Amino acid sequence: MAPAETAYNATMVSQKSRRLRTIASILLVLIGAFTMYGVLVLMPSLRHNVDRYKRLQREVRLESAYNSPATPDTQTAPGKHTTVSRAAKSVKVQVLFMYAYWSVTLLLLSALIAAVWLDLREITRQYTEHRLRMVATAAAEAISAEKEAANSPGADD
Repeated sequence: MAPAETAYNATMVSQKSRRLRTIASILLVLIGAFTMYGVLVLMPSLRHNVDRYKRLQREVRLESAYNSPATPDTQTAPGKHTTVSRAAKSVKVQVLFMYAYWSVTLLLLSALIAAVWLDLREITRQYTEHRLRMVATAAAEAISAEKEAANSPGADD
């Protein structure tokens, strides 16, 4: 007795389709991990540093507003401006890294979409071939049944 035909027999799901599904699964896990890291670690860290930069900038503005420009000994210390410029550079680098990070994540997402599209094409091709084989088999059986009926002794009525 022949084994029952299932969707995962070699006739229905090809090796190429299995490979594409494996690639798509790996990409899906990677995209999930990238997204979780970005949302839970990268973005809060960036928000924290932007808030720190804004706070330092506000402090420098307040100090310069309260100090009189006529008295040089009460002006804002140069170390504070250096800290603010370093914080600004730090925020710029982090924003650049964030854009690069999410760009890589979007590239992975587009690769996932391409893998799913290729798998869909492969499944459609396999389905069409299988359907054509079934129609050809049914047609061949119908023709042989007609020939047998025509050649049988009681067919000349």
